[in-house]
Amino acid sequence: MKHDSLRQADLLRQTFASDRQAIGLFIGAGCPVSIHVKRNNKMVALIPDIAGLTKTVSELLSDSDDHKDAFGVVRDNLRDDGLNDPNIEEILNHIRALAAVAGKESVRGLTAEQLDQLDRAICEQVVESVDETLPSEQTPYAQLAMWLGSIVR
Repeated sequence: MKHDSLRQADLLRQTFASDRQAIGLFIGAGCPVSIHVKRNNKMVALIPDIAGLTKTVSELLSDSDDHKDAFGVVRDNLRDDGLNDPNIEEILNHIRALAAVAGKESVRGLTAEQLDQLDRAICEQVVESVDETLPSEQTPYAQLAMWLGSIVR
């Protein structure tokens, strides 16, 4: 089956034209990658993709006095399991799977407390990395909103 983008856009217009139903859009987590801002004289994505987020979090935790050892154990565990270049989702899934069975004991070299602290540290870092304000200039989000606003309902 061939994808016809003009036909798909027309179908969306028809769907949005109905004023009997509310409109809700799910915008994927990767969409902010399309918005670029200038940082350090270089154009970069407003919010990093998974690879960028993984790199940022990994670097920060690897340099952290509080989490360096536990994070190293997690990375070693994943390497031992054949996952040499895990992304942040795979790292969190591993931590949470271990935490689910740790109880009051340690599992694969980590205590439940270490796993909980590592999970929290990763989530805090992810939140910090993605908590950005949209730039004031034209963005794809603004273009989508204008397109939706132009449809007669």
